Amino acid sequence: MSEVVRRMRQSWNAFFFKGYSVESLGALRVAIGLGFLLFQVTQFFPFLELDAEAEWLFLEPIWYFELLGFERLQPVVCWSVLAALFLATCSMTVGNWTRTSIAAVLVCSIYLKGARDSVVGDTHHRLLIWAVVLFFLLLSDCGRAYSVDARRRPAPASEPPVPEWRASWPIRAMQLYTVSFYLWSVIAKLRVSGADWLAGGGKLQEILLRRSAMWGLDDHGQALGNELAFWLAHQPRLLELMGGSVLLMEAAFPLVLFMKRDRARALFLAAVAAFHVANFVLLYVGFLLMPLVFVIFFDMDAVAARARTWAAARRLGPSATRARRLDAAASPAAPAWSARRSRGK
Repeated sequence: MSEVVRRMRQSWNAFFFKGYSVESLGALRVAIGLGFLLFQVTQFFPFLELDAEAEWLFLEPIWYFELLGFERLQPVVCWSVLAALFLATCSMTVGNWTRTSIAAVLVCSIYLKGARDSVVGDTHHRLLIWAVVLFFLLLSDCGRAYSVDARRRPAPASEPPVPEWRASWPIRAMQLYTVSFYLWSVIAKLRVSGADWLAGGGKLQEILLRRSAMWGLDDHGQALGNELAFWLAHQPRLLELMGGSVLLMEAAFPLVLFMKRDRARALFLAAVAAFHVANFVLLYVGFLLMPLVFVIFFDMDAVAARARTWAAARRLGPSATRARRLDAAASPAAPAWSARRSRGK
């Protein structure tokens, strides 16, 4: 039994505390910052359309607004928080006062999410994965690389580098939470809908009909809104296939943690991204930009290195690249016996 426990502990440590460097953390921070800037545009910039002289009572205050006693939405406050969020996200992305910037991004995002959800009386979960990713970045040493902070206050030569375990666990924690998000999603579908999710496309058909007919029907009984969704709602066999594919994708999502090849991981996550696009087009589910978070499943320092190599080749121009290839082809190859002798030594 002790041998089994020892191997389990070794496997756990190898997964959770190996595989990434502080440069991976820094490059990931930059990628998450750029993605979150785009996410803000779709989620919070509608606040800019508010009338400055108007106020709104919160229809159903979110739990932390109720705890803090917030009862009204004031446009000027929302605009100020939105400006602070934008500036803090830019500061986080470039790594300027990194931890303070990430904390400000979290606080501003949570306030704006609460304001939006309290006005409409609904709770949206689009910010959850972003917030968890930002929280683990806050706990990490992501400001030690690819940052203004690292240039402003370089680590002294006597200070040891950030160990691999300390750079790896925040990224692994982000990955585990994101995987659990999709896994709990398939469990929730089966718990609430059961076999109805698949049988004749029942539950999916109901959602498609409700969303496509939300703008009404014409004199011929056709949807005035999303015609594609309305057509799909009348294809039960196709809906069964689509519903089964969704369940399979979400149930298989944990496998992404064990895919060794970047290409396999990218293909799987591209299929998940296509699912989110289809959800947005057919059902108006606002998780369209969720795939921007999938950068957490890659070593972004390696991606940045490849991008630098590509940019350098572009600067040199095609003639220089061709010349390098010709030089490499013209250089004599070492004879096989020489290679064997060197291995023998």
